[in-house]
Amino acid sequence: IGHGLGVPPQLIITKSRDDTANWSVYHESLGASKWLTLNSTAAEAGPFSNPSTVWYNTDPTSTVFYVGNLNETNGSNNYIAYCFADADNLVKTGSYIGNGSTSGTYVDLGFSPSMIMVKRASGGTGGWIMLDKARHPANPNDTRLEAQSSYQDFTIGGINFLTDGFELATNNAEWNASG
Repeated sequence: IGHGLGVPPQLIITKSRDDTANWSVYHESLGASKWLTLNSTAAEAGPFSNPSTVWYNTDPTSTVFYVGNLNETNGSNNYIAYCFADADNLVKTGSYIGNGSTSGTYVDLGFSPSMIMVKRASGGTGGWIMLDKARHPANPNDTRLEAQSSYQDFTIGGINFLTDGFELATNNAEWNASG
């Protein structure tokens, strides 16, 4: 499927517009043989047993991304795909390793983020934590939404938004477990 970015997407989120199938998520740090589910707290690999059915076990290129035959990414429905690639001072995708401390891991983005979305990908489950400076500009920013939840804003843990990235200000295992 063509994506128009001119570089390989590092993050892809797909959803069928016609049914209740899961939101499937590709991230370059996991590769095309694994995936996450945006509407779930599950760790890598998601709820399905055959990874070739999601991303066809093939990483995206500078022109296309691949899908298997699973209804979440390729059925007889209409689909939406959000494709992201790093763009200087605008978008940064990646991964980090937590340290389990309230003086948490520092992540250098090269710019000050306006919004951060974090998901524990391995070693346990966790929500899709979203924080932004518009709704809560103070550090530590601890007012979050979760993509897989219908909950309203709630507070737990936090992230310090910095001029060149962010720093975890919690030892919450969902986003800063050791290792």
